[in-house]
Amino acid sequence: MAPRRGGSSGSSGLGDSSGESSCPGAFQSAYSTEIVYFVAYCLFWLVTLLILIALWRVKKRHPNAQKLVGPVYLASLLLSLLAYTLLIIAIVLLECGTTPSRTYYHWAITFTVFFRLATFLLLVVFASVMNTVLRERLGYGSKIFNIAQGVVLGFMAIVMGAYVGLQCYNLSFNFRSSGRSSRSPLLNYEQERLALAYWMLYLLSVLASGAFAIVTLVSMRSKRIPTGHLIGWVTAVTLSMFIWVLLTVIQAGAAVDPRSAGLGRQTYFAFEYIVDAFQTLSWIFLLCLAKSKALFGSPMDTTNHPVQYNSTYLQPQQPYIAPPPLQQQYAYDGDATQQYYYQQQPAYNGTTPLAHHDRHELK
Repeated sequence: MAPRRGGSSGSSGLGDSSGESSCPGAFQSAYSTEIVYFVAYCLFWLVTLLILIALWRVKKRHPNAQKLVGPVYLASLLLSLLAYTLLIIAIVLLECGTTPSRTYYHWAITFTVFFRLATFLLLVVFASVMNTVLRERLGYGSKIFNIAQGVVLGFMAIVMGAYVGLQCYNLSFNFRSSGRSSRSPLLNYEQERLALAYWMLYLLSVLASGAFAIVTLVSMRSKRIPTGHLIGWVTAVTLSMFIWVLLTVIQAGAAVDPRSAGLGRQTYFAFEYIVDAFQTLSWIFLLCLAKSKALFGSPMDTTNHPVQYNSTYLQPQQPYIAPPPLQQQYAYDGDATQQYYYQQQPAYNGTTPLAHHDRHELK
């Protein structure tokens, strides 16, 4: 997220609202929120709402999608939408002078928590839920894998809790200082260092989870399990997650480095749109992945079918148990041997469309 969102962004949108009673001068004072940021908040609020509508339609048409874009995915979207809503309302109230600057910090604490929870749940969907569904498709279920990802995500949750706690503490410090103090927050440097550590761990989790998902898909192809467009969607969501988290790490690093003068006003403008865009694409690509027919089904389908056909084919000494409809369909004269010969063709030819289907899905 760009610095305007969360604890460090609150001061830039604060001004002396005592002399303002309407909105004509909104976004024009030195303490106002930049209109570029406000437009971004409104734009991505709308996009998030559209994704929620698309989620409802996908679940209705593809019931199996619930396994990937289930409650955790829904909670991540709802928290993000709610955070955007609170942020937009808080800015409008502040710019229109209908709420004092001290009250803004109450809003800031709330939407900061919601934004952090939304991004953490997005990581849970990407790192845990997606890989679990892929491994189930492969036919593997490992307790060690579940324990390992639980430990990693649990540690990430602890770090995130400490990070959000420091953000809220610094916001409350600004609140006690009436939001106009020139002093830095009491634990501002500690917050910035913890933010850098958290987002670096987040980035490592994204890289490890994406690599693990690709390895699982390669194993599926080696076992001739249809993958369809899974590799494309998994690669797309991994790249999207990587880009927006990497940019967030860059911002956090610039804030920690004492020799850095920051990234510059225009750079932060660009980062706001790029980070939010690729974060939104992560939700969209996960939704597209959930729609894939190759993601769900009985594992090892193509390896089981030849065994079933071979068991049928290796019983030529019992020709009289074959069902009459097959004789009527494949026999062309009254010769008994000719009936038995054509009776075997469905069992042999049945493997051909399956092999063609596998090659089609593996393209």
